[in-house]
Amino acid sequence: LDEAAKMKREVLEKRKRILGEEHPDTISAMSNLASTLGDQGQLDEAAKMKREVLEKRKRILGEEHPDTISAMNNLANTLGDQGQLDEAAKMKREVLEKMNRILGEEHPDTISAMNNLANTLGDQGQLDEAAKMNREVLEKRKRILGEEHPSTISAMNNLASTLGDQGQLGEAIALLEIAVQRMRRIRGDEHPHTKVAVSNLARLSAVRTHTLKVTAMNSKKKDKGDSLYARIKGKFRRKVL
Repeated sequence: LDEAAKMKREVLEKRKRILGEEHPDTISAMSNLASTLGDQGQLDEAAKMKREVLEKRKRILGEEHPDTISAMNNLANTLGDQGQLDEAAKMKREVLEKMNRILGEEHPDTISAMNNLANTLGDQGQLDEAAKMNREVLEKRKRILGEEHPSTISAMNNLASTLGDQGQLGEAIALLEIAVQRMRRIRGDEHPHTKVAVSNLARLSAVRTHTLKVTAMNSKKKDKGDSLYARIKGKFRRKVL
């Protein structure tokens, strides 16, 4: 990544000098560099560049051009990584609304935008809306891409994560067991997405086991129900794709 960032920075500087700061190729070079900086964890510089890309594309291409919407989505992802969840969710909702209108509700990019918004809503703790969107994403990907497409399996993982956070451990674990089995067969044990699904399955299984143990220990106490589950699940972190 260090060498890639260095080269992309050089490309950007040369395009600025030769083509000018507002040429489409210059703006694309800035977007590419910002993405690499984000991958490096340099989120502040990445967010600053992505915001500049978005502002220029809005002014030059218009607010509903596909490249402008893509720039908004990219900035929203970085804001989410920075923990600025409210602004990220607002942008992702706008991206989804525009894609629904321009591309249609069943276009793969629209479904991906819904998935991204659902993940951010889950991070915000808006679990009911997140689960509803996660379920819709899964249903559409099953119908359009098929049950064994990697994107469909990722959607299973994401829905399971949200259901787990809601305390619906039975359904969540059942989904993850299927997702892990399919990921291992299609992508292999070492694929990052397989590892995420395996981690989530272990997390929720541990939560269920711990919940049952603590519930048994406190069966004669009033400490049970939602408050108990909330304390236990707080020890584990959700992972979405």
